[in-house]
Formats: sequence, C-alpha cells, structure tokens
Amino acid sequence: MFEEFSEYLTVNIKNENFWYDYACSEANNMLLSFNKQDWDKLTEFLLSQNVDWQKICFELVANDTDWFAKKFVIDFLCYDNFLLQYFALDTLNEHLFSNFLSNNEKYLFRNILSDLNFPQNELGVQYLLASVLNKLNK
Repeated sequence: MFEEFSEYLTVNIKNENFWYDYACSEANNMLLSFNKQDWDKLTEFLLSQNVDWQKICFELVANDTDWFAKKFVIDFLCYDNFLLQYFALDTLNEHLFSNFLSNNEKYLFRNILSDLNFPQNELGVQYLLASVLNKLNK
C-alpha cells in the first residue's frame, strides 16, 4: 500500500485545487490501510522528500487515529531535524484538538516532550508547544 500512497501523493499534490477538493480524502483512505511495514517505509521515504511532500504527509497523518500514525509522530518529534519536528508537533496538536489521544498516550507524549529541546528563538514553535502542552495537561 505504501508504494501506491507514495505515487498518489507525488502525482496529485502538484495540483493544489484537486488535492484539497478530492485527492486529500483519497490519500487519507489509503493511510487507513497501512500496516506496520507501510509506516516504516513511509518514515524512511519521507526523509528523502521535499518539504512540500513532507508537509502534506503530516497533514494526512493528523487525520489518522491509528497507533502507527501516533508512533510516526513520536519518531519525528525525536528526529534531529527542526522542520520535521515542527511538522510532528503540529500533527500532535491536531491529534489533541480532535481528541485522538487516550490519557495513556497523552502521558507518553508529555514525557517525550519534556526531554526535547525546541529552539527558544522560534516564536511560532513556542506558541505551538504551549498549545500542545496545554492540551496534554487537560
């Protein structure tokens, strides 16, 4: 399924109107069919893609309630790349907004975030982090 998903994204994200009118929904449906191997392939493949592809991918993951999607977010929160960390943090924020996390998962994410260092000079990141921490502590 990963290969089909990857090809679909690569072809369809070029047309922004089509993407948000139709293709985004279809890509979300593909993610629902992912297994652990597909998520592993996506994690590895994402690193070689351009920023637009990465951003779209995280937008899609933000709509997925599966544990593998949450693990994907964890992997990139801990990854040594500021932009991917930011996308993962934004996706976590969406998961919290949509109530996709159980109390145990919130506890797990609180612990992970307590060990991470985000740039102090990035005001947008600090606001996003404050939003996530506020939601995790509810």
